[in-house]
Amino acid sequence: MSYSSIDSTTNSYSHIIKVMSIFGGVQVLLVVIGIIKSKFIAVYIGPSGVGELALFTSAISIIFLVSSFGFGYSATRQIAIEHKENRVHEIRIILSIVTKWLLVLSILTSIIIILLSSRISNMIFGNLSKTIQFMFLSIAIIFMVFKGRNDFFLQGMGHYSKLAKSKSFGALFGLIVSMPIYYYLGIEAIPIVIVLGAIIMYMTSTYYFKKLNLQRVKINSKQTFQRGIEMAKLGLVMVGGQIFGAIVINSINIFISSSGSVSDLGLYNAGISITTGYVGMIFTAMSVELLPRLSSVSYDNKQISSMVNQQSEILLIVLLPLLVIMIYLAPLMIKILLTDEFSNITLFIRIMALTLIIRVPAFTIGYIPIAKGEKRIFFIYNSFLPGIFAMIFSMLGYYYFNLTGLAFASVLTSFIHFLLLFYKCYHLYGFKFSNKHTYHLFVTLSTLLMAIIVVELLPSSVFFIAFGATLIFLSIYHSYYNLNKLIDIKHTVKSLVSRIRI
Repeated sequence: MSYSSIDSTTNSYSHIIKVMSIFGGVQVLLVVIGIIKSKFIAVYIGPSGVGELALFTSAISIIFLVSSFGFGYSATRQIAIEHKENRVHEIRIILSIVTKWLLVLSILTSIIIILLSSRISNMIFGNLSKTIQFMFLSIAIIFMVFKGRNDFFLQGMGHYSKLAKSKSFGALFGLIVSMPIYYYLGIEAIPIVIVLGAIIMYMTSTYYFKKLNLQRVKINSKQTFQRGIEMAKLGLVMVGGQIFGAIVINSINIFISSSGSVSDLGLYNAGISITTGYVGMIFTAMSVELLPRLSSVSYDNKQISSMVNQQSEILLIVLLPLLVIMIYLAPLMIKILLTDEFSNITLFIRIMALTLIIRVPAFTIGYIPIAKGEKRIFFIYNSFLPGIFAMIFSMLGYYYFNLTGLAFASVLTSFIHFLLLFYKCYHLYGFKFSNKHTYHLFVTLSTLLMAIIVVELLPSSVFFIAFGATLIFLSIYHSYYNLNKLIDIKHTVKSLVSRIRI
């Protein structure tokens, strides 16, 4: 390997770490803001208000998902490709096309919500009492859609720092505005807060979007439709995958509550929120950067293979100490984040650590078909087949082994998901895992399995504590040592600190 290629690889690792650090920090901030907001809401609108807020939020989220036509995926991919080639005029054309499409879609969606507000209220709440609220919430859709447009231009053009600041300040200002409204209006504040939150998020994203200095160009209706429909086709497949995923999750939830109990359903979802919700922040941070980078080299299978291996390697290195800590401190996490009533999910959380590691290669490989615009491959191998296996294994696992069966079902589903994607991408694109990736995957899985066996078989004692502390220390050292081989950690930290400016 030449010195130039070594420098290129090192710079690539440094870039990934920087983006992960930026968005990892953002995710932590969003979680903290969410916890503060949840506590405040729980006090001033009570349990019934929290449930009502969840229903409104989930309904609006699904409507937004459909109304955006998945442009967040397809446009980000196209923007990244044009940005790689420095074709600014083409990016301006995409801006014109996407803006026109989203304007029409968001207005149509808002009108439909207003016309069907009574039916939506009856479907979600079982009565017509929230008809006016849903009519009012139609305003939020337009701002949510255009906030999304701002975000995927920032993401596609690689302005991750601006995107991170937009999300952080939007969430923070939204929290500041919502607290006094909940204080004075209580449960009646919910629709107002949702609309104001959408406006605030749009305004903060627009502030950073304007820094791109992109100007729209004139383009006729025929070109707008023809080019927009191509992006919409890919986007709708992505949306279809998400909707199918939501159907799978709901099917599993319904099965648990009907064949078991609502209490078990609560335990299951609490366990999922701790594992995939909090530790999953790392995946979220990585995903912001992964799609644009892969899309920019979608024509080169060797570069794609190299990038996916780099992303997987860093994810495995970073996740190892976090998951070891989660395995050992699961009971403490449950006490802090939940209550003692949820102590039954301790083993569930520990087994889910294995799921998260197996998801790493599946997660990174899954972006290859998206980057290449392979709609059918993505839907079948990243959504449909894994979803079918998830339903089958989860129902069988819960029926025979309760919550523990659900955890093992998740591990098995993730493993099959990985095999399916790897098999398809190997044959279609010649994708292979590097020796480094295989080594880190083996070390990580072995360490987690050893940790789970020890904490489940050994009683709490001085030896138990000493062994746990040693394993945590070794996992942290392993991650630091291997990351430092890839990048200069001290230099990277200094660089990140120096770049934090409003």
